[in-house]
Amino acid sequence: MRLGCPPPRFNTLWVLPFLFLGMSGRSYAQPDTSDSAPDERSALAASFTSEKLCRWQRRLNLEDWKISVTIARATELKPKTLGNIHWDTEKKTAIIRVLAPVDYQMPLREMLQDMEFTIVHELIHLELAPVLSSVSRNDASRREEEHAVNHMAEALLKLDRGQ
Repeated sequence: MRLGCPPPRFNTLWVLPFLFLGMSGRSYAQPDTSDSAPDERSALAASFTSEKLCRWQRRLNLEDWKISVTIARATELKPKTLGNIHWDTEKKTAIIRVLAPVDYQMPLREMLQDMEFTIVHELIHLELAPVLSSVSRNDASRREEEHAVNHMAEALLKLDRGQ
């Protein structure tokens, strides 16, 4: 279980910005540059997504689930998607896959915000799974589900960010 999620591991170069912006109440603490080294972006993304998963898993009361997050290349995801989730309701386990930093074409801060959105979005799908499992699904209902999940994730993140 993910009760008592471990604290994220940070590259020492990133500790000061996290502490500084963390004290100012911001939920993301990375510089707004896209010229970071790919290895640094990947390490930061892994730490960031793990921390955000733990935070949102607690907030959405999914602590009885064992959920992990992994970084996935665009070729491993369906076209035009930024992530996905696969779960086993009997075992209460799930894996969230989030698009790899190398496949993003945006500044670091926006990339991390998008990764957090993906995590929240996929956790909402997990929360809705018991309700939607009994409903016959088709392309139209999936589009409607995606639309609703996007709106819920956006609303939760706006609240979290004080917007």
